[in-house]
Amino acid sequence: MNEQFQVLLADGSVMENVYAAGLDCSGVLYSEKKPYVTYGGVDQGFAFTSGRLAGANAAAAVMG
Repeated sequence: MNEQFQVLLADGSVMENVYAAGLDCSGVLYSEKKPYVTYGGVDQGFAFTSGRLAGANAAAAVMG
C-alpha cells in the first residue's frame, strides 16, 4: 500500500483502481515481531480512518 492507500503489486507498481483499508492495510500498526500498540480496539480506529482516506482517494481518482 502507498500513501494513497492504493494496493501495490509484488514489483511495487500500483494495482489500478484497487484501494485497501482497515486490517487489509494495518501493516503500519504492526511489525513482524511485536505490535506498536498493545491495547485492543486500535484496529477499529484505524479502520475508520483508513476507510475515510482510501474512499477520498478513490473518489478523487474517479472524478479525475
